[in-house]
Amino acid sequence: MKSSFFIYSENKTRDAELVRGLKNWLPLEIDIVEADIKDRSLKTLEGKTINYAPVLLQAMERPIYITNSAYINVISIERRWDISKARDAYMKFFNDLRHRQEIICGRTALKEFIEGLKKPQYS
Repeated sequence: MKSSFFIYSENKTRDAELVRGLKNWLPLEIDIVEADIKDRSLKTLEGKTINYAPVLLQAMERPIYITNSAYINVISIERRWDISKARDAYMKFFNDLRHRQEIICGRTALKEFIEGLKKPQYS
């Protein structure tokens, strides 16, 4: 089973609608871990630490949907590069993740993503 994260904003009540939409429209093999960022850590809603929260996620508009593979890539890139010196490359990497819809931030972008999931996909 694949996993992904839904990182809540301050308004968890409004975000609950987005979580329901993702759970209804994403493929069944994708598990969504509901999380929060507190004290520079990604934590479950019960307060258990999942892992370090990269600076990129800490700075992004919430709510955020991110796949597990994108999360792992963001952590590894942040650990390998000095972000202050490689900012352009880091932003190019981040924009690529957004283009591939592996990271979606903000209420409007998430609503649009869910609407796109509802449309039939023809190959």
